[in-house]
Amino acid sequence: MKKHLLFLLLAMIGISLQSIAQKIDLKNVKFIIVTTDGVNMREAPNIKSAKLMMVSLDGADGCDSRATPTWNAKKTKGYSLSAANPMKGEVLPVIGETDEWYHAIYWDFGCGNFYVYINKQFCKEATMEKWDYDGSYDTIKSGTHKGWVIIDNSDPENGDELIAGHLVNGMMVFDYSCTNPWGVDKENLSTAQFKEHFKKRNPALVQCRVNGNTTSFNME
Repeated sequence: MKKHLLFLLLAMIGISLQSIAQKIDLKNVKFIIVTTDGVNMREAPNIKSAKLMMVSLDGADGCDSRATPTWNAKKTKGYSLSAANPMKGEVLPVIGETDEWYHAIYWDFGCGNFYVYINKQFCKEATMEKWDYDGSYDTIKSGTHKGWVIIDNSDPENGDELIAGHLVNGMMVFDYSCTNPWGVDKENLSTAQFKEHFKKRNPALVQCRVNGNTTSFNME
């Protein structure tokens, strides 16, 4: 409830939650590793541009205390503000660049993609690794979707969800969703059962392995 109140209040005081969606071509996505703590993420490729900030309600607890990324935040009574700095070693997908800046995707679980600029002196390029199922995914064994994987993407706030995905250019693209998973036999799912239980997911969730870690972003 408090989180919904936070979004309402943010809208009332004119804080922009997300940047405008960008067209993402998976064939041209590359990755960077942040090499320094305390790096600012900017809305445009210059040091005077707005910084991505984290805003949270004072006195909130539990899930309600989770900070929300936002552009152009101003100090307001009842809120706490801090810069949204990626951690040293964090991996970000890159969709463009200038001579001095990377245009990257910063993904937030609750709010989705933020399109940010990071100065090249604070990061280095990284190579995507081969996807390894490592036994943590249920794999569909027959039918039209043979070889696809299914993971549980449920959470207390948004409810139950299974997502189904497949490899595209070395990345796992989860573009189908089931929000009523009870009774779904994930490993023995027939084509007819898949069509019955799973619907197109918008946006699709993309995951890939870089530098030994899994990084995620939305396919918008």
